[in-house]
Amino acid sequence: MLRLFKFGAVTLLAATATLCAQTVPAGPGAPTPGPGCSCGAHPPGIPPQRTVTPYAGTPADLEPFGHFARPYYENYTQTNVYTGAGRLIPDPANVTEVRIGFLGPIARQADQVYGLEMLHGAQLAIDEANARGGYGGKPFRLLLHDDYTNWQFAAQPGEARPTDTTIWGAPIDAAVRMIYQDHDWAIFGSISSESTHMVLRLALKAEIPIVNSASTDPSLPETYIPWYFTDVQDDRVQAYTLARRIFTELRLRRPALLRVNSRYGRMGVPKFRDAARRLGHPVVIEQKYLPGQTDFRRELRIIQQSRADVLVTWGDQRETALILRQMRALGMTQRVFGSSLTLGPELLVQAGAAAEGFEAVVPYDPTRRDPRWLAFEQQYHARYGAEPEQFSALAYDAMNILLQSICRAGLNRARIQDALDQVYSYDGVTGPMLFDPNNKDVSPMFLATVHDGTITYRLASMTSGAPPLSPGVGDRVGETSAPPLSGAPSAPEVGAVGWLSEGHGGRSAQPPAANAGSSSDQGPCIRARLQSCRTGYKTDRALAPEKSVSSPSPYATVGEDGVTCNGPARAAMPPARATVIVFGPGAPRAASPARTAIRKNAVGQGPCIRARVYSCRNCLKMTPALAAEAKDCWPWHTVVIDTSQTGSNWGAATSALVQAISTSDILAIVALDRDSAHLAEQLSLKKFVPVLALADDRALTSANIPWIFRLPTQAGQNEALQVLAAAERRSGPNPEKLRDVLASGQDLAGVRFTSTGEPEE
Repeated sequence: MLRLFKFGAVTLLAATATLCAQTVPAGPGAPTPGPGCSCGAHPPGIPPQRTVTPYAGTPADLEPFGHFARPYYENYTQTNVYTGAGRLIPDPANVTEVRIGFLGPIARQADQVYGLEMLHGAQLAIDEANARGGYGGKPFRLLLHDDYTNWQFAAQPGEARPTDTTIWGAPIDAAVRMIYQDHDWAIFGSISSESTHMVLRLALKAEIPIVNSASTDPSLPETYIPWYFTDVQDDRVQAYTLARRIFTELRLRRPALLRVNSRYGRMGVPKFRDAARRLGHPVVIEQKYLPGQTDFRRELRIIQQSRADVLVTWGDQRETALILRQMRALGMTQRVFGSSLTLGPELLVQAGAAAEGFEAVVPYDPTRRDPRWLAFEQQYHARYGAEPEQFSALAYDAMNILLQSICRAGLNRARIQDALDQVYSYDGVTGPMLFDPNNKDVSPMFLATVHDGTITYRLASMTSGAPPLSPGVGDRVGETSAPPLSGAPSAPEVGAVGWLSEGHGGRSAQPPAANAGSSSDQGPCIRARLQSCRTGYKTDRALAPEKSVSSPSPYATVGEDGVTCNGPARAAMPPARATVIVFGPGAPRAASPARTAIRKNAVGQGPCIRARVYSCRNCLKMTPALAAEAKDCWPWHTVVIDTSQTGSNWGAATSALVQAISTSDILAIVALDRDSAHLAEQLSLKKFVPVLALADDRALTSANIPWIFRLPTQAGQNEALQVLAAAERRSGPNPEKLRDVLASGQDLAGVRFTSTGEPEE
């Protein structure tokens, strides 16, 4: 996950002097006070341009469109610098307090418990900063605003959903008050990605920083609005980490999805679907449930019938506990994985023994013995009488980053955002964090596993074949004059970007096993510490030659358990009406009578040797003797659709194909190139007819669709029809039985297909 950062030098105030000094001891998440107050005395300046690739640490085998086009989000690999005149606004006079607006679900609603945890963590950081002297002797003050998101959820599960359209404006109303009435210097929140998106648009107009510690919506930083900062890993990192664990490490093959029907579920699972498909294991089925639902047996039975061998759920702890209990009651033994909100103490209580073996991805390890984490736990428990959860701990770290940025920049919103833009790494109570140019945390996550009623944690990785870094490795990556912010009592070394040394706990990393040895001699990767030397992350020229090269791990496969057709049985069609569609560029030429001799053993029918055509009913003129023997030749009509006549108008080609399928008794489709094959494949899935494609694209057979069979392009149309003829002689004019023969592995005109439709080598 680590990258080399390429950016210009910039002078920043050392992290040990960012907060104003007083004699009160610092809290566990703040730096040791320096001598004298320096708030606003050293503005950070305009952020330097830096580039971090690949975007969000995406491994090469999970890159979208890798063989066809540049992914759209590669536009987000560079710093998005604010270019307005806001930096010239002078600091205000006669300020008695430094206000920060808080937006979260703190009133009576479904997410209230999360909102209060977030509020408690943020308030604890505020109180500790004020105990150290605040901002030049002026206190920080958190002004609270409820994120009233009940336009989407009921106030409590089971209640009627409000329909008042004015509720849509609740977060905007709160943001307007924070910006123009309260004159806040930044906004902290929210959990709801809908509300955060709304406020983000207002922030673009009003030019005010938004700091977030709870929303995992990956689209928030991709708005290219330069007023956003978050310290929680988004759904992309979560989904890719789960996919790596499920498909690469455990080699499970048939995933199913069960997710809440809300924006949280909608935005999370597409990243997992993409990762599963790119690793060769497309999701076999996806089921949704409503927020507040308690009976999941219908959805689980459907998943059970799909023969899925692993279930991924995207929801909260209460819902996940019910899902686990009802799964086990139905006799389902599949392994279950979940998103970051699915696992916690409530799940252990509610699910009991049904939670055994459940795994979820989480942002940090709350069981480590780091002194700062233990001190934070103690202070939080003393204040609120509860153990800190991820919403409170991440809010505590995010608020400390914001407070340090305010003290560094002074009371100017644009310069505060400049300071946030230059937080490249941060060592908080939750562990080391690493931020990309979009101001989002892209550090590795942890996998939490339930065993014997307890939860164990281990560092995970999105990258294939590279163990994640482990606590105790103090290697740093990159060089810059800009120090990272630090929540440690002593600041990290100036110029260091990356993982911090032993004792800082949490999100650290270990080198690949091949580099085992002392910290000063661990092979060519030691200076360019990456998740894997095989992932191809860009380094500078000085380090690039040292990057080790090895063969990539084997690519995932698909269809190991076979692909079957579970649809209703179909009756045979009248032989006189059976039709084969020839679809693709140059189809009329392809369907013309074949004048060359074809091996007799191909179909074993003599009369067809000299007059081989696509329909014996449209043969060349034959002698009476040949015509009498041709009754056992290929007894099908042909419908020819030439896609080259429509140019790039695939809509016209699709319409012609749909019309042909709908008005004829279709026995099979012969697709003449990759594009026509992909289109025919989707329609065959609807009509239940086999497609024999001439294409070199293995993606055709990677979607577990039982109706597609592939021959290499060089095989040619004649061989494709020989194969169909050989199969039809065994199946008769029945598309379902024809598919079964093609998938049986029998020799058909010298070709054997696997059950997935691939020709055997």
